Amino acid sequence: GILFVFVLWYILSITYNNSLVIPKISEVFNSVLDLLSSLRFYNLFFTMIIRILITLLGSLIIALILSLLSFISSKIHSFLNPIIVIMKTVPIIAIMILLLMSIGMRMAPYIATSFVIIPLIYEMTYSALKGIDKTITENEYQLIKATYIEKKIYNNKKGGIAHEFQIRRLYG
Repeated sequence: GILFVFVLWYILSITYNNSLVIPKISEVFNSVLDLLSSLRFYNLFFTMIIRILITLLGSLIIALILSLLSFISSKIHSFLNPIIVIMKTVPIIAIMILLLMSIGMRMAPYIATSFVIIPLIYEMTYSALKGIDKTITENEYQLIKATYIEKKIYNNKKGGIAHEFQIRRLYG
């Protein structure tokens, strides 16, 4: 696989003998070493990584909030669902062209990334929330309520009623 690609690359670079069309492997290797020895490369690289992480975090927060709101209210879900479907069906290249013309090259890739990520996280979270069995949530609520009441009423010190209750619960 990889060996074939390198052999093909070598043959094409000798055949064309033009660095603009197919550069030689040694030229590419030297260019990569030049980039890796440049401080500017690392500055741009880490700036890009930070922006990507901010984009991912922002998209995650937006998608989680929207999916929670949709789970709570069916009206919000009815409003958001067509928007999410449109975000999923519109080709990203069309969005990218519009973003490049409207906001420029600097921030367009990050906003386009959000257009891809938000619908995915929204649908996964919404589906997961809808898939929760109502009886389980009711049982959990009752358990949390009972535990809260137990801690409020009984004292958790050794020798107290709660301590004896916990021992009986653990050891039968």
